[in-house]
Amino acid sequence: MPRSKNKVASKARRKKILDMAKGNFGRRKNVYTVAKNTVEKACSTPTTAASSRSASSVGCGSNASTRLRASTASATAC
Repeated sequence: MPRSKNKVASKARRKKILDMAKGNFGRRKNVYTVAKNTVEKACSTPTTAASSRSASSVGCGSNASTRLRASTASATAC
């Protein structure tokens, strides 16, 4: 019996990174290792408050924008 290598999950993981790296120049958008470095750097160090809000909505692993919308909605409802 051949060994299972979990191709479905690893392909999905790579596709997610490459989708997040869209819009970059050159190999940053289509080579997985370079795109991974770009996405990690972009998601780890926001430069301003505005960029951290936009980075969270892009999908860098946090749902801060969802929490922010929920807290503002509950504040306006009172």
